Amino acid sequence: MNEIVELATSAIAIKIDLTRGGTITHIGKSFDKDSNVLAWYEFDDIEELPIEYPHGESEHYWMSRYRGGWQLLTPSADKECDVGGRHHSFHGDSSILPWHLVSKTSNEITHDVTIFNALHVNRVAHLESDRPVLTVTTTIKNIGEKVEPFIKVEHIAYRGSDNGDVTGPSETVWKFHDYVQEGYAGEFKWKDMDSHGVNIRNRNMDKEARLVYIVRDSEGWIEWHNPDFGQRTRASWDPKEFPHLWYWQENGADIFPFHRRTKITALEPASVPPGTRLVGAVEQDRASYLQPGESHTFSIQIELK
Repeated sequence: MNEIVELATSAIAIKIDLTRGGTITHIGKSFDKDSNVLAWYEFDDIEELPIEYPHGESEHYWMSRYRGGWQLLTPSADKECDVGGRHHSFHGDSSILPWHLVSKTSNEITHDVTIFNALHVNRVAHLESDRPVLTVTTTIKNIGEKVEPFIKVEHIAYRGSDNGDVTGPSETVWKFHDYVQEGYAGEFKWKDMDSHGVNIRNRNMDKEARLVYIVRDSEGWIEWHNPDFGQRTRASWDPKEFPHLWYWQENGADIFPFHRRTKITALEPASVPPGTRLVGAVEQDRASYLQPGESHTFSIQIELK
């Protein structure tokens, strides 16, 4: 049975599923289901596969448990890979391992997980008492005996809407990922997308999915407006920690486990471009490194407007 931790103030409410990779399953101004800004689907007909997976099949196993929400992806992300004698699962072990509740106060949930007996990840979800603001602060510490490389992605999936729109900083430079191009394969600034025949503000797309990302010049914020539920959400972060943003939209795809049942707008601050994985980050000198005993802390804030 999953271990769900709930926390609320007069302004904001959250739920965290510790068992399912420390996933934040609900962020809203209340616990009402329609208040949730995150995508969350319960597929009763999909059997959740075990955490332990056969080599090469971690993506299928991970997707069997995926319901949306917000996971931290580290020390790797995207597909499986091998780095320094370690085998990294799809979307990183932090998103599949069960987390441990460290403490809970009137406005904070502290939880942690240890990966490979080498990386201790501590995460604090803090709610402001009088504003609908959630700040999540993560500290990764190397408790092992050798240098550990890592990348990080805040894998945030919002409830999708055909009427919704995204607002990004005008000077940020974007590019469609290799496998999804909409008539323009080059880089473009947010403010110049119309001149290239591109529209990534809205979901008016005919494909089942799209992936576009910030290449450079991030300003560390993005907004998602979902008029179907009267929701406007602003995420902000340090662009030095997350110089990229993966902007993924799922549009009723006929794939496992969605089977045309979902619409998702994911806006994911990331330390590397999509498809890089930890192995690519190491090869391209994009990875971060922790010496034994060293730690690294970063935060992201979600404001409900």
